[in-house]
Amino acid sequence: MGIYEILTGQSQILKISLVHQEKSISNQKEHIKELQEFTNHVLQESENKEKAFTARIEEIMAKSVQSLKGNLSEFLSTPIRSDLGEIQKLIFEHAKQLEKQIIIPSKINVYDALLSKYSSEDINDLALKPLALSARRLLKSRGFSNISDHQTLYASDFIIGGVDTLTVMESIFFNLLSNGFKDLFTHAIHSIQIYDLFSPEGYRRKPAEKYEILLTIRNREIEPSTVMDKLSSWFDKIGTGSLTRYLWKKSLFSGFDSETVLEVHLKDKAEMKHLLLLISSHLGQFKKIFSMKEASLIVKERIV
Repeated sequence: MGIYEILTGQSQILKISLVHQEKSISNQKEHIKELQEFTNHVLQESENKEKAFTARIEEIMAKSVQSLKGNLSEFLSTPIRSDLGEIQKLIFEHAKQLEKQIIIPSKINVYDALLSKYSSEDINDLALKPLALSARRLLKSRGFSNISDHQTLYASDFIIGGVDTLTVMESIFFNLLSNGFKDLFTHAIHSIQIYDLFSPEGYRRKPAEKYEILLTIRNREIEPSTVMDKLSSWFDKIGTGSLTRYLWKKSLFSGFDSETVLEVHLKDKAEMKHLLLLISSHLGQFKKIFSMKEASLIVKERIV
């Protein structure tokens, strides 16, 4: 159990979204292959770290048990001192010493890794064009150029458990980007954003889901919790049934600008198109709640 779980009683889930755009792509299939290899290396390294972490914890626990066994044997050998309260005190003190040796989190959790490409041609409804243009401006503010060609814009998303895993992932990213995958990212524009999950049902991605629609609200004047409530309430009225959806809030690790994201997962292009049509037909109500200037819409197509 981590610090966040102890304080809140909930598990913390974060998303690391690494967005990258090659300045020049001569072989797109080879580029995608390299991105897939990068994703696989991140997963393999996180698994290696988890095994090393578990082995270290087991070693510390084994030594602690032996130490406690020795202390209790010596303590109980003197009948006059075998008082229950004193034994409890001894165990408590031993536990405090153990706490100093063990890092609180129990696992390095990487729940999912997704590689997607951004797609602009799917948003061809005139009513949705302002939201698509707003998304381009948002991406441009993060350093990306030629946003109209979204086929060259990719996202590597890693769903992880808590800030302790985030620290480990940062180390893995640094090692990979500095060594084996240096060339892949040297010739690319990239940014990293971190988001906190605020969906009570947690994360439960289905492998069959091939598309994502991201509706982002950027508003510093309204509390994020209020934005989430209003966004969820509006989306419920659209009639989307049992679609998988998540609410993300941009973490302070990525800056102080307020950003709330409704992320909807869809099984195929037909379902994605249908949802875009529903969003378009309900924009009137949406405009009564949010300004179109603070909202943006992005479609992502899964590669893996």
